[in-house]
Amino acid sequence: APNCGENKIQRLVDMTDANKFFELAPVNNTLPSRYRLAGETKLFDLRFTAMVHVGENLSRLGFTPTEWKKSVDIARL
Repeated sequence: APNCGENKIQRLVDMTDANKFFELAPVNNTLPSRYRLAGETKLFDLRFTAMVHVGENLSRLGFTPTEWKKSVDIARL
């Protein structure tokens, strides 16, 4: 998770027996402050999950899928 090291996440999993972020988030505020996920970390995970969901369901959600074209060549000046 952003702003959070692997060891901190492992401690949180061990303390809460959570297997998924959505199991950890509801108990986050009950943990000692040094073990809690930062607000921006929680928001990033939620926003990232939403972005993936939208990206995988563009047509179904009323978006027009993007047609990718060849990238622009960049010249050094």
